[in-house]
Amino acid sequence: MANILDLREQNLRENDDTITDASEEESGESSAPTTPQQIPKYIAWDAHEFDPQPKPHDWYLALGILTIGLLVVAVIMKNLLFGIFVALAGFTLMLFGAKKPRVVHFSLSPEGIRIDNELHPLDTCKSFWILYNPPISKELVLVPKSTLAPVLKIPLGEQNPLELRAFLVQFLAEKQFDDSLIDLLAKYLRF
Repeated sequence: MANILDLREQNLRENDDTITDASEEESGESSAPTTPQQIPKYIAWDAHEFDPQPKPHDWYLALGILTIGLLVVAVIMKNLLFGIFVALAGFTLMLFGAKKPRVVHFSLSPEGIRIDNELHPLDTCKSFWILYNPPISKELVLVPKSTLAPVLKIPLGEQNPLELRAFLVQFLAEKQFDDSLIDLLAKYLRF
């Protein structure tokens, strides 16, 4: 897998957003002096609701061929319900694949994370992780305490992940989170 940046080992420089390795600072090899940054009380950013994945015409052609092939199987098996399901699933995937992402406003405060006008309190979350491997993934992952609640994956856009991490470690445990098989499959299929 690609080299993933571990933000736990990173620090902010005083005047720019470049990332320095903590081991360099310990050995005294850092070229610029660093000072502790003040942690903001409120962080806000805008980002697309999902990463826009341009799909070539071949993607739609393959989906159409697969849908028609499964419809033929449904006719051969004389299974009307399966045929209806396949037709609806193919149509829905085509619509979802063509959907353009909207820009969403995110804000993070001690109260919680607000996605547009919906507040998700931080006290309902067990841990967080920042998946930061540009340009492939730049996401904040909030893992809920409840096993029935979904994991929140929030795109970072152009937001500095080190600022988010410095803010969130005050309230939540930082625990590594790996993409599930469904997430990896969705990325492979360009969703």
